[in-house]
Amino acid sequence: MGYVCSILCLGICLFSYVRHRKIYHPVVSFSFLYFLITFLSSIRLFNFYAAPDSAYLIIICGVLFYALGSVFMEKKTFVFRKKMRWKFL
Repeated sequence: MGYVCSILCLGICLFSYVRHRKIYHPVVSFSFLYFLITFLSSIRLFNFYAAPDSAYLIIICGVLFYALGSVFMEKKTFVFRKKMRWKFL
């Protein structure tokens, strides 16, 4: 499960890099960071304990929904400047 999670994080990282052409884009940085964490965790150097599959599932969901939120919110803009006339008593 650790290798699957690593491959998915790397795939999201590469897809986001190809889409934005910026290595410092938040989705690229976030997914690459979790790629490194999950890959180093899954090779289990120095006989560390193995992480449970539920932890990898939470990481996959977090990275995926972070990337999807970034994709959906790119096109939307919010305008907070609304002309209001205040009348004080």
